[in-house]
Amino acid sequence: MEKKLIFFKNISYGRRDFAGKKRQLQYINKSKFRKGNFQRHLPNQNLPAVNFPLWKKCKPMIRKVFIMKRIFAVSVVIAALNVVLCAGDAAHGDKFSRKPAPEKIFAELKNGNERFVVDKCSHPNATGDRRLLASEKNQGDYAVATVLGCSDSRVPLELIFDAGIMDLFVVRVPGNICQGDEIGGIEYGVHHAYTPVVVVLGHSDCGAVTAVVKGGHKLERNIPELLKPIHKVVKEVREKKPNLDEKELLALCIRENVYYEIKMLFERSAAIRKVVRSGKVMLAGGVYDLRSGKVEWLDSDRVAKILKEAEADDSRETKEFED
Repeated sequence: MEKKLIFFKNISYGRRDFAGKKRQLQYINKSKFRKGNFQRHLPNQNLPAVNFPLWKKCKPMIRKVFIMKRIFAVSVVIAALNVVLCAGDAAHGDKFSRKPAPEKIFAELKNGNERFVVDKCSHPNATGDRRLLASEKNQGDYAVATVLGCSDSRVPLELIFDAGIMDLFVVRVPGNICQGDEIGGIEYGVHHAYTPVVVVLGHSDCGAVTAVVKGGHKLERNIPELLKPIHKVVKEVREKKPNLDEKELLALCIRENVYYEIKMLFERSAAIRKVVRSGKVMLAGGVYDLRSGKVEWLDSDRVAKILKEAEADDSRETKEFED
């Protein structure tokens, strides 16, 4: 009866295992080999030992098995990575989907501001229970909007939207400018607190914008660097509207500064552009009036146009994540 040789499973494929060493082979019936019925070696079997030259005859078959195992292992790893990445994307998307729709959140911000204007604030989520909840839970399950506003003490962002603990992720800086640190803060609010709405909010009589418009006095060493973006806005407005008086110029510069900071955000954050473009996140600009308490919402069509222009700008940031 014709017989065929096959190696034991526990024989490794390294060179050192076959360099001059003898290995036992098991004789099995060829018909059983074809059927895949591989007999295991029994201790009482008296099998002959073979020398290294016989290994060379089996080498092509062993090499083929070895390569197939490697291909299979790599395929398993790739499949596992795909599952992990897809699960991560799904989890990220689920975080947004568990929040109210952006339009609904934006409507509630408007309603909250209207209550603030008429002194009928409900002061939601401001109790001890909410404070205790904030100490135990992740803000990503509760925050609904990221707000970039001015540091001015006259502009208490949570109050003017009648919001409470864990409702808003707030980024504040003089002049509501949007540079590296502020953009990073907004990215954190959107992609880690999962806020479906972003608001860039200026306010009337802004001290930072006023300092640039009026000028004529010395500023402390680090303030001029802070105000550089506003200088660009004021210069452009003066060139386009040279006949405005100081009050009109200040009001217009405050509005244009909001649009400019939105432009900076879109140009320098591929991560924010992506979620706004997809519709998962809504971005709005507004100006808060110190006297009335009312937020005037700026033109959404112009915001959409700024996004479109940023997408077409060759100098825009294209990387979503750090290297």
